[in-house]
Amino acid sequence: MGIFRSEIMKHGTLVLPSDRAREYLDCLGKEVDIQFIDMNEKTMKRQYKKYIQRIDDMERILRFLEENINKLPNVKIKKSKIDNFLEHDNIYELDQVEESLNRLHVQFVRFCNNNKDLIDEKNNAIEEKHVILTALNQLSPGFIRGVGGLRGSVIGGDQQQQHHHNNNNNNNIVSPFDEGIEENNISLSTHIMKDGINMMFTNISGVIKTKDQESFSRTIFRAFRGNTYTYFQNIDEDADDNDLLKNVEELESLKSAGDTNNMYKNNKQHDTFSDKLDGKDKNDKKKKKDLKSVFVVYCQGSAQSNIYDKIMKICKAYDVKTYDWPRTYEHAKKRLKELREIINDKEKALKAYEEYFINEIFVLINVVEPNKNSLIEEWKLFCKKERHIYNNLNYFEGSDITLRCDCWYSANDEEKIRHILINKSSNDLVSALLLSDKILRPNVSPPTYIKTNEFTKSYQSMVDTYGVPRYGEINPAISTIITFPFLFGIMYGDVGHGLCIFLFALFLIIMNNKVKNKKNNNEMVTMLFDGRYMLLLMGFFAVYAGFLYNDFFSMPLNLFSSMFMLDKQVDNMEYYKRREITDSATGEVQYAYPYIFGFDCKWLGAENELTYINSFKMKFSIIIGFIHMTFGVLMKGFNALHFKRKMDFFFEFLPQLVMMLSMIGYLVFLIIYKWVTPVGYGGFQKQGIINTIINMYLMKEINSTNQFYPYQSIIQILLLSLFVLCIPFMFICKPAIRTYHIMKEKQKINDHNVHKKNRRGKKAMAKRNNNNNNNNNQNDNKNMLLTNQNFNEAGSKEMINAFHHNAKTGGILLSTNKIR
Repeated sequence: MGIFRSEIMKHGTLVLPSDRAREYLDCLGKEVDIQFIDMNEKTMKRQYKKYIQRIDDMERILRFLEENINKLPNVKIKKSKIDNFLEHDNIYELDQVEESLNRLHVQFVRFCNNNKDLIDEKNNAIEEKHVILTALNQLSPGFIRGVGGLRGSVIGGDQQQQHHHNNNNNNNIVSPFDEGIEENNISLSTHIMKDGINMMFTNISGVIKTKDQESFSRTIFRAFRGNTYTYFQNIDEDADDNDLLKNVEELESLKSAGDTNNMYKNNKQHDTFSDKLDGKDKNDKKKKKDLKSVFVVYCQGSAQSNIYDKIMKICKAYDVKTYDWPRTYEHAKKRLKELREIINDKEKALKAYEEYFINEIFVLINVVEPNKNSLIEEWKLFCKKERHIYNNLNYFEGSDITLRCDCWYSANDEEKIRHILINKSSNDLVSALLLSDKILRPNVSPPTYIKTNEFTKSYQSMVDTYGVPRYGEINPAISTIITFPFLFGIMYGDVGHGLCIFLFALFLIIMNNKVKNKKNNNEMVTMLFDGRYMLLLMGFFAVYAGFLYNDFFSMPLNLFSSMFMLDKQVDNMEYYKRREITDSATGEVQYAYPYIFGFDCKWLGAENELTYINSFKMKFSIIIGFIHMTFGVLMKGFNALHFKRKMDFFFEFLPQLVMMLSMIGYLVFLIIYKWVTPVGYGGFQKQGIINTIINMYLMKEINSTNQFYPYQSIIQILLLSLFVLCIPFMFICKPAIRTYHIMKEKQKINDHNVHKKNRRGKKAMAKRNNNNNNNNNQNDNKNMLLTNQNFNEAGSKEMINAFHHNAKTGGILLSTNKIR
């Protein structure tokens, strides 16, 4: 049908061998467009459902791998055109790709799990390291009152309720365990013997989130009624544990030397150390997420006591991790050394796993020649193609030998399809057929198939957004190629802005060859490049309308000589008149010719500029809109003629066209007539167009004061009569004719049913008569049989009696002969 209508479609049945059906669809899909009809819609039988499920699993694995790849820095997946992949996609097979993906998935899952375990173990070791550092601070022999060993928050007894206020004012909160005990004797985890009282104190230490610190301490206090002491120490991730341990050893050496004064002199240095333990390093001003703190709970009793178990349950409720508190200072130093080695080992293992992961990732992001795609992108495109193939194969029905499916295809592609099937069949030594239907089944509408290219694609998409034309109708996208950009240009109407759009569209056209080789997932960018030719025409017509309006970035252009000249000046107001030109040969004075194109530059900036220009734009818009709508009505008439729908042509198209011309067309005629005729032409004055139209529909009398042109009254009465007559003609005739045909069809159906019923009645009556005749014949036969039997019985008796009589008289032979 050409470019003005959709392609001619044909219906047929495609028959393929079952074992090679996938390969045939692959070849057909690359060359032609075919629409398959679901043959299993009622039964919902899907023979290739298992393949779809396998592809789902493969795509899930691909998404998992791609997410992990995108998390790595400086790693990018290369993407190219799909056409490059389709040209060289025969190197992949579903089983091989599935096996490779499953193997990689298992390796990546194992890597992720191992990596997670290593990270968790490393974090646990770091947390325990901070617990040990806190223990080193408290278990050191230099831990005394006034030195500031407990630089965190000690909460116990009444102090717990006031610890928020005391934390800022007094950083050296000392536990009451030191009362009455010599400074050099014990640490907080030893046995206390005083006044005959034997007491044991147990430490429960761990790491808790800083935001849960207050709630945790309050719960401990209320659960044990203030009989426990809780100490918190903020964790500073940036603090160096070597420096912390060094400071602790310096305190130990000072204490062992007995230089208490130096200890207090070095209080400033110790404050720095304590600030690090508290996480109050002034140089660290970054806010961190999920800040954590070390906590130590001191309680009376052993590890087997009920108090200990209850504290552990509270810790479990707050999801905190607990770590063993070292018994002595030396044990803490030994454990700190072990934790350093564990952390170093975990970091080495993490680094090794990362190197392995990057090596495996490099295989997936490696570019495959000649498609210019990364391997993972090639697999993604392969899975998409296989999904579409098996989805269409699910529409087929058949057996283990052949599959068949009804389909629609373009009549121009029929020979191409047959050629593909023949070539493929000759290579594979199997047969595949395309059976075409010469006559379409009734009440079956073919699909609309419109071929597009890079230029018409954007226009066709815009038309399809509002509605896809029915099969065989005129394709409005062809006319939209001009009408849409032209209407946009009339609306935009600026040389400068239109030139910007035009140059931008040229840039998109030049860059398209470079960008289309790179797959872009940005929808807006893709839309711009798809509509580059539309933008080019929009910019061109905007420039054209801009010259028509003589507008360049809202500034007038003096491209040609003005046709106006200064007439007079009154009260600082300049009045212009049409410029006069004197003919040098004859000396005659003539008016200058009109401005060559567009508005005269003198209009722009004049006092009556808006009145003149807005009047022109309004009338010009009416003219363009009338032409556009009339063109749409004409397309409807062409479609009615094409499909031979006489009612649509005579009772819809013609009345609509007449109404359009008699109403809007007459308005356009008045606008153009007023433009082209001079003042006083024909002895008539120029009237207001709006008043003329109103008087026409009000049927007012026309006289010399309001007459526009000669014979105006007759023409207006004729147009108004046509307009009124078209209304019932359009709204009554077609429904009445359709109602008549429907009633006629119903009458035919009723007559057919009555005739059919009469025929059935006659057949039943004839059958009933036949049954009666058969019954009568059967009765007659029975009576004849009974008569014959009686006669035979009587004759037999006579013959027997005669035989006996003859036997007595010696006439046996004669009787025998009679019997014979």
